[in-house]
Amino acid sequence: MRAFRLITLMALLVMALSGVLAPQRAETASVDPSWEILEGKPDSCFSDGSGGFMIMVEVQASALASEKGQFVVPGYGQVGYTQDNAFSGAGVFSFMMFASAPYSVPDHTPVTLTVTTYNGTNFTGGVSYVSTLTWDCTTGETIVVEKPGCDALLPIPATAVGGTFVADAPVYWAPGELTNPLVTIAAGNSARVLGLDASGEYYKIIWGCNLLWVPKATLGPNYDAVWHGAPLPTGVVQ
Repeated sequence: MRAFRLITLMALLVMALSGVLAPQRAETASVDPSWEILEGKPDSCFSDGSGGFMIMVEVQASALASEKGQFVVPGYGQVGYTQDNAFSGAGVFSFMMFASAPYSVPDHTPVTLTVTTYNGTNFTGGVSYVSTLTWDCTTGETIVVEKPGCDALLPIPATAVGGTFVADAPVYWAPGELTNPLVTIAAGNSARVLGLDASGEYYKIIWGCNLLWVPKATLGPNYDAVWHGAPLPTGVVQ
């Protein structure tokens, strides 16, 4: 491991927080600190849940910062992670994506790695940058690179409405499935609300170009100049 990496064994579902810069490839030099995922990993359609793989990332960090990341596979959820409590440096480096669960998917399945960079060590100081890359698990070729405006690429139903968090919201990657470690969206932030799960207990939201879930009681109408307090959708979504 490189000297600037202090790794602990944890896992995190990462999402962009309000005001975070969306990923822009080859532009990390303008964001300090930041990690930019540069490539996908070929032959990543299978894992026995041990080891992991190396992948290239561009680092820009003039002072000590930290990062957490998650590797997600369709049908399995999070099956791997990255984590550095303290790092600094600038340039292109090879870093480890640790396996945390076994999985096996068909050839050419899209898989996704997301890495969030924090301003301080030990995930403090707020989020500076979020980088997400989706690739073909067979070839490693990039399928999606999320950039500003990526919400436009998501399937947003016409009934979606802007909402505001009225309480701190624990984040779920699926209804009833908390992120690990727990991530919380602070009260006062806003998100696009798509609808409820079948139980009526969780809202599905768009957050940092990710589709996530939060408890229904944590969201209320958004009274800004766009949404004017429109009621949140009550239809069931998958």
